[in-house]
Order: sequence, then C-alpha cells, then structure tokens
Amino acid sequence: MEKKFLLGMLFLIVNGWIEGILAGYGTAQPIPDSKSLVQSVSEDTSVIKEKSILALCKVIETQPDDRPVGMEFISTMEVLHVFHGPDSFTGRTFQVAYYEKNMNFGRAYQIINPKLESGEITVWALLRVGNQLTVFPHSNYGVPFPSRSNQDFLYPQVLDLAKAVESVSRSPKEKAVQLLKELAVSQSPEISTWAVKTLGAMDDSEGVDFLKSLAVSGRSTIRGQTALDRILTEKLGVTWQNSRARLELEESWVKAPLTDSEATYVIDCLDVLSQWNTVESKLLLNLMKKLLANPQVSIDMKVSSYKLPYFPLLRGYMSSNDACEFFMGQLQNEEPKLAVGAAKCLTRLPLTEPQRERLKPLSLKPRHEEVTRIIQEILQRQQQP
Repeated sequence: MEKKFLLGMLFLIVNGWIEGILAGYGTAQPIPDSKSLVQSVSEDTSVIKEKSILALCKVIETQPDDRPVGMEFISTMEVLHVFHGPDSFTGRTFQVAYYEKNMNFGRAYQIINPKLESGEITVWALLRVGNQLTVFPHSNYGVPFPSRSNQDFLYPQVLDLAKAVESVSRSPKEKAVQLLKELAVSQSPEISTWAVKTLGAMDDSEGVDFLKSLAVSGRSTIRGQTALDRILTEKLGVTWQNSRARLELEESWVKAPLTDSEATYVIDCLDVLSQWNTVESKLLLNLMKKLLANPQVSIDMKVSSYKLPYFPLLRGYMSSNDACEFFMGQLQNEEPKLAVGAAKCLTRLPLTEPQRERLKPLSLKPRHEEVTRIIQEILQRQQQP
C-alpha cells in the first residue's frame, strides 16, 4: 500500500513538473496531443505563411500560480480583435503562466516583468491548440510578444505592424502582394522588415525580382535592407553574393548615419552572413574599416563590430594573419575604447615574428596606457616556451 502511495505521488510530481515546463511556453491549460499542436492559419491566405494568430488582447485577471509545480503567476486573457487568423477567436480567453523574475530555469520559461495587470491591453502571437489558444514563442513577425500598451515604448509600432498584417491578411492575393510591396518601403523598420520577409517567403519569381530592385534602390529601412540581403543570399546564392549590387548595398550600410538600433542590425546581419561563409573575409574586414571610420556611428557600436571575425576565424574562413593586421591597425586609434578593444582581440590571435617585432615599439611609446599593458602581456606570453 505504501509503495503504491509513493509511486502515485511520484507520478503526480513528474506530471506536474512536465506541465510546468510546457506552461513555460505560455499555456496553463491542458496540453492536447502534440500532433495537433500546430494548426496553421495560413490556409486563410496564400500570401502570409505564418502559423500564428496575431491578436489584440486584454488582461482579465492575474493570480498566483498555486499548482504544485507551477510558475509564479497565471494571467487570464481575452481576445479583443484578431489581426491575422479566424475572426471566430474574438472573445475567446486563454491563460498564460510565467515568472515575473528570472528564476534561472533556462529559456523554456517565460519571463514577464512586471507582471500583467488587470485591464492591460497587449498584442500577442498565439497558436490554436485544438479548441484552445496558447502563446506562440516563435512567430515570424520580428518583434517580441507580448507587446504591452503601458510598458513597451515600441507598442505603437507593434500595433501599426499588426494593422499592416491585417490589411494584407484580409486582401485577395493580387492586392495583398501589391500592399506588401508598398509596405516594404515603409519608414517603419518593423513593417518594412516584415513585408520584405513575407515577400521573400513567396514561391514565385515576381517577389524575388521586386526584392532585387528594392535592394538596388535602397528605399527600404536599414533593418529591411539587412533582411533583403539575407533573403537574396538564400535564394540566389553566389549570383547575389558576387554581385556589384550587393557590395554597394552593404557598403551603404556602413557609410550611412546609423542609430545604435540600426547599427546592431547591420552588425548582426554581417555576423550571420560571415557564419554562413557568404561574405568574403577581406570584404568583411573592409566593411569593418568603413564602419569604424564612420563618424555617425557610436563608439560602443564600433567596438561591438570587433566580434565579426570570430566565427570566420573559428571555422577557417578567415586568415588569422589578416585579422591580426586589421586589429594591429587599430592600436593607434585616437579613441581609447577602440584601441583597447583591438589590443584585447590580439590576445586571442597567433602573431607571427614580424608582427611581434612591430608591436615592441608600441609597448614603449603608447598612445593609451591600457594598450601598452596589454601589448606587454602579449609579448611576454609569446616569449614563454
């Protein structure tokens, strides 16, 4: 009897633990068979290939999660309006379980800080699970969810994006394609990027031809252009990679006035392309030089660009000698952060004997004391057997 009781308790604990993990993806409701988990709403339109339902929601109530192995809070949400997906879900409710603070349980758990408050208006990406709704953490809209009206400074832009998605979703195919082309040149980074990605997901050549012309014209936002480059790289391969149009597009990024947000997208895009080995290593270093010389890019973003050679070096796409020469060229930079950052990068690279000899004078007549210290450490370490 005692053995059965202990086995029963173990079953309840394990079952609750599994439910807690699944609840981390945003549902506090019973989990249906996994085969029925993803039911695409893209059948409603041949243009938007997006599995999630995009909806405007209101928080009905938030309660502590009292389950044996649960989260911190459970909020009940009501769908006020459906931007993309069946209108029949308007008025439906769903629940989301989450932590208000990072409990160090890994990425499977959703963090919403501060907790959702009753009456709060939010935009969510959702999935239909049987007859229920659950939060969808992997939508392709390019913005984080939930977007909260009283917390997120990007909420107006996310709401505009949702309305743009709705205008395309509710239109016949031909009109929808035309709308996407117009949205691709929107001055909203969120809208232009989503439109570019949606056009890129289409199977016909018309969308690719338009994206090529858009890349040449440079009329999309910086974020939209980075999405353009990645899509055309995937679809056209070396034809696009080796084209003059692509070189001019990427050079325009590093020469343009960039906000920190735009610079982040440019650096991240170049980082991904270098990992794919779809940007030649010397070209990558040349783009970095132009970014560093751009007076309209912040110092912090320039320092952030120093990460770009990491994967090409790790995977053998870039010569360590080329990387050493690049960073040695930055040791005398007038900006201390850039000079120190370059010196730190050199500590991870193998130096040739001629390069070590060229470092010695810099260790005696420095422009920045921290650079001198790092160079002296490099030279001492290189001398050790």
